Amino acid sequence: MREALALAVSENETFDLLLSDISLADGDGWKLLRCLTDGGRRPWREIAMSGRSSMEDLARSQTAGFEQHLLKPFAPAIVEAILREAAEEVPR
Repeated sequence: MREALALAVSENETFDLLLSDISLADGDGWKLLRCLTDGGRRPWREIAMSGRSSMEDLARSQTAGFEQHLLKPFAPAIVEAILREAAEEVPR
């Protein structure tokens, strides 16, 4: 999804989980999460995914607020486990 589209959708929808690539067509996942947070629309959990694996990239994800930074390629089972865990822990 594009950053601008995600921000537009977030104006009318709430999200429990943000699973965002760091490299977006019109921005990046770090900026997307900052914008959501600054706008009071921060999801309950935030997971980054990227082929970027430098210590600087991992630190940027942590600083931005992502609780995990999945390195591509990763097994679909990893995402399934994250989704299952998030569904069990989401505040009701």
